[in-house]
Amino acid sequence: MQEEAELENFKPEAWIANATSSTTISLVDSEEGQLASFKPSFTYPIFGEAEQVFGYKDLEIILAFDSKNFTPFLNVKYSEKLDDDLLHEKAKMDANVGYQDEEDDDGEEQNYEEDEENSEEGFENDEPIEFDPLVKLAKLLPAEDLTIKDEESWTKKCHDDKGLVKSILTTHGNVISTSDKATVYKINISKFKQIHDRLKLFSLLFIEGASYIQDDDDIWDVYIMLEQDTDKVIGYATCYKYWNYKGGSKVFDSLEKVPEEYSFKGRISQFLIFPTFQNKKFGSLLYNGIYDHWLKENSIIEINIEDPNESFDALRDKNDFNRIVKSTEVMSMIDPEMFLQSSLSKDDLEKHYIKLVNFLHEKMKFQFKQAQRLLEMVFIYLNLDDFVKLIMMKRVYKQNYELLMDFSKEDRNEKLAETVENIKQEYFERISLLIESDEPPANKKQKV
Repeated sequence: MQEEAELENFKPEAWIANATSSTTISLVDSEEGQLASFKPSFTYPIFGEAEQVFGYKDLEIILAFDSKNFTPFLNVKYSEKLDDDLLHEKAKMDANVGYQDEEDDDGEEQNYEEDEENSEEGFENDEPIEFDPLVKLAKLLPAEDLTIKDEESWTKKCHDDKGLVKSILTTHGNVISTSDKATVYKINISKFKQIHDRLKLFSLLFIEGASYIQDDDDIWDVYIMLEQDTDKVIGYATCYKYWNYKGGSKVFDSLEKVPEEYSFKGRISQFLIFPTFQNKKFGSLLYNGIYDHWLKENSIIEINIEDPNESFDALRDKNDFNRIVKSTEVMSMIDPEMFLQSSLSKDDLEKHYIKLVNFLHEKMKFQFKQAQRLLEMVFIYLNLDDFVKLIMMKRVYKQNYELLMDFSKEDRNEKLAETVENIKQEYFERISLLIESDEPPANKKQKV
């Protein structure tokens, strides 16, 4: 039996741990003695695509943060560990996965020993390859704020940081939205970098495909949400405005000297509600807080999202859709009878429809494609399926013109009709999730 146990130790899989399941993140309320723990969604930005840590048995990666000021704590525990030299060699091999003999300019294979030598030189010249999970994570957290392993020292730091975030936001930020549940603050990243350095690891752990933003550029603003009664951090978003360039040669030296008539597009880059506050409508509060703030800014002409994932798309659609159906101004422009029994020509009806899309884009600042999608959903919601089907056919045809031209006319029409029907079905499924109430708007015509 002892020999079998020893043989098990020689198997590589005995020393492999899943980084995601081995990591526990805790938000700690040191004043109330409360703790909420959860697992990260992703660890591949830190530990590689396989999300594995090699060389440890019974691995535990412990990340803890104060729930109000995000003072960070890190510890790594294990029952056994392989020799450091062996782990370093394994890390070098992993970093060189996929390395193959390449052909030189004459089409001949290079000498293998030369390749190996060049590879070794690359490792020597580049930043050292790290194998220790504690060191890897420590590099991603602010060294001056981070406590490693010493829980007593961390507790003292949490006490010293008491009220830090609220004080910074009150001094340097502005309240842009408030409710009985939460307050949303806007603050430039230049005034919030210390706290953002503590928060930004969460973007890697919970936002797929995320990377760190260039937070030394004051183009970035942070919109951060605090729980009303406790001042706990609920979530945050990083956002920026970029110039709506229309050509010309107008020059300005700094943000303080931008011409008054210059316009911007507002973009939400990273958006995160912490797991303990998810599924409680805080995401909608934060999104609408940012949206309403930008809606009031005359220099902002459009609001868009940088690479939204599926869950954020759903959040965005829900709030944008409800913003439209609750708008008296928009809904007064949509008369179902006009589209059902109108004596107007199809061309006139389409012109009115285009006017509606432009209103959503120009007055409500939706991105143009988002305005098109939303209005199509609203028309389907109002049972104006026949009219909007024609609009959708034209849109899909225009967007896929080159691809459709490869088909015969008969196949093209069939493909077009099939695509539109699939989109309509997606809309039907989504609309039931979008509406906040079963109470229809005043001009929704009920199906019999």
